Amino acid sequence: MRILLPTDFSRNALHAGSYAVQLFGESEATYILMHAQYDAGYAGAMGYSMGPELLKASQAGLDMAAKRFAESTGATSVETGLAFGFLSSVVNDFVKEHGVDAVVMGKRGETGSALFGSNTTAVLSDCLVPVVAVPDHARPGAL
Repeated sequence: MRILLPTDFSRNALHAGSYAVQLFGESEATYILMHAQYDAGYAGAMGYSMGPELLKASQAGLDMAAKRFAESTGATSVETGLAFGFLSSVVNDFVKEHGVDAVVMGKRGETGSALFGSNTTAVLSDCLVPVVAVPDHARPGAL
């Protein structure tokens, strides 16, 4: 089983990843931490792409997050993926390209100001595979 864990590196995303491992098991699944990066502001509006330094920093952050994720959860198979665009736009492409069976993500992102974050709402409404949206206070138990 291949589980996609979109991450914005927030506490909620980390909690959702831990929840996924408790739900699906340490060695029964491959966990894919995916970060969606997009050009914002002036550079993005002008059509400039991200510089190699920013891409390198994003991948380094993702690699570090994957290492900490594996160490803290005991997950034995962890991969990373860096996608380009808004999360809601890239999840289904990532699902198809990487044979993902389910998506597990935090219910809210970094701001945590709404019942469901805008990214979570968009993924829930459009995703091709089941999505588990994990509240920050949720603890796994029997389903």
